[in-house]
Amino acid sequence: MTQNMNLVLGVNFDLLKTNLAAIYEKTDQKSALLVMPTTVNSPNTVKLGEMVDEFKNAFGIEGAGDKIKGNLENVQNEKSPFKWDEIGFQLKAAFLYKEMLGKQTEGTEKASETQSGSGAVSDNGFTEYAFAISVDVADALPRLGMIEINSLFVAVWNTERTGVLAQMGIGNISRMLQQLDT
Repeated sequence: MTQNMNLVLGVNFDLLKTNLAAIYEKTDQKSALLVMPTTVNSPNTVKLGEMVDEFKNAFGIEGAGDKIKGNLENVQNEKSPFKWDEIGFQLKAAFLYKEMLGKQTEGTEKASETQSGSGAVSDNGFTEYAFAISVDVADALPRLGMIEINSLFVAVWNTERTGVLAQMGIGNISRMLQQLDT
């Protein structure tokens, strides 16, 4: 009797003060990669000033903060200064699941497609992803009188996993309009 080798490798790391786990799994039937948060809670905010300081300390990069500050000072109004170091970043979602099929056995490919539920499916497997980041500029941008910009966000995803979508904290326009009708 021949036993197939199974392999699992993992790493736990922080990105923008959000704890993530990455796991690679290899079996005879498939290889899979998963990256996701270890806990689902409200994300922490990281200020741009903190990030510049961490890069300086970690890589010995001097002058990086001064260069960013100099570029931003060129476009700001003297009466309402732009506080670049107060720009905050929140990682709202970081999710990746990629499955690659190994040796094909009867029904393996169909089972794999059924498990995914969404994502990009090909003959070699499928990929699901979600990435969302929020940029808090309320304390950084000068007051513009009758309009104030508090935050910006960007998200890209192809998953339909409700837990991941809920973590992103954004909705799509159709769902938002439906809420107005209830």
